[in-house]
Amino acid sequence: MASNDNNLPDDPMSFEKVTNWARSNREWDKVYQYILFHPNDFFAILPGRRYAIAHQVVYNGNVDMLKSLLVLFSNNPINIHSRTNDGKTLFDIAAERQSKNPAMYTYIHHLYEQDRLIKEAKNKNWRLIMSILTRNKILVNEKPPYSPYFLLHYVVENGDARVLQELLDSFDFQLDLFNSDKETPLDMAKRLQKQDMCSIFQSKIANQSYPHKKQRQPSLEQSSYQPDVSTTESNNSKDDVQRNSRNTNETQSIINSAHDQPQRQARTEKIKHYHTTKSIISVSTSFDSDPPSSPLPTTGSSFSDEQMTPSLICPLSEQQFVDPVIASDGYTYERAAIIDWINTYHSSPTTGEVMSATFRDNTEIKKIIQSKR
Repeated sequence: MASNDNNLPDDPMSFEKVTNWARSNREWDKVYQYILFHPNDFFAILPGRRYAIAHQVVYNGNVDMLKSLLVLFSNNPINIHSRTNDGKTLFDIAAERQSKNPAMYTYIHHLYEQDRLIKEAKNKNWRLIMSILTRNKILVNEKPPYSPYFLLHYVVENGDARVLQELLDSFDFQLDLFNSDKETPLDMAKRLQKQDMCSIFQSKIANQSYPHKKQRQPSLEQSSYQPDVSTTESNNSKDDVQRNSRNTNETQSIINSAHDQPQRQARTEKIKHYHTTKSIISVSTSFDSDPPSSPLPTTGSSFSDEQMTPSLICPLSEQQFVDPVIASDGYTYERAAIIDWINTYHSSPTTGEVMSATFRDNTEIKKIIQSKR
């Protein structure tokens, strides 16, 4: 596909140059900018090389960069199990480098657990899902950055009232999480005309109470959750369910921290509005199998001004970015807006999960804005 370079820098970066930067663990802002415009190259491998850019990110232990890059594929699934030319997955690389980059190993292990849960929900393996959640309750209200649905949305789509009721009775689900179509699980059940599920959700919402003070649970990085170092990604069987059984009892699922129903409704409306102006570029990128390593892949398509504009608007302030920052959930917000949000809700506008007030400048988005002035 021919590229439209209207939004690219005066000196466009080549795929080979960016791959070399990733390999040498430098110029990550430029790597991010390149994948922003050429998402198809994230898992593509140059001829004669072993690793794609994605594998290099994991190898070098850059957790924040990986989160930011995965967010670019929001609602456009990618295959995180894609292998290097010598047959290694992201998990294999993280496991080999665990002693050097323990945070990356923990993140990749958890990402694979999230991915596994969503996969089993698509396959309607509800008994296995119950077992996974029992051993790792923190997964209840989480999803991979690229998944359009949370677990409850897949239950509505693929399950029945009995499955829904059993899950809601067993785990602390947030009921106001939104899928990529801006639907809560109840909204989705209404659209699909699943009246029995609607009744279950409505009853749960009416009876659900929230404490005035809920001690914040530790984030994944702060928790005592430590994966079993002997586990590898290739153990994709029922034995996977047994991973981390000695640790996951220490983790708790995160529930909404709103004080009462009016505050909860206000939060829901604000999050819903957030999703209508979501500042993540949608890209038509998916891999049903491992991407080819040769011939030299064609770079992903660039974006026109019209396509790029939503990524330059803060989803919370609805204004063009002035001081864009990447939060700990990997998404970009206006600094003042996300600080205000966290001080009020203590959670991500995207997922509802507890989010720390740590940010880093999104210099590439700022450069794009400045170039348009």
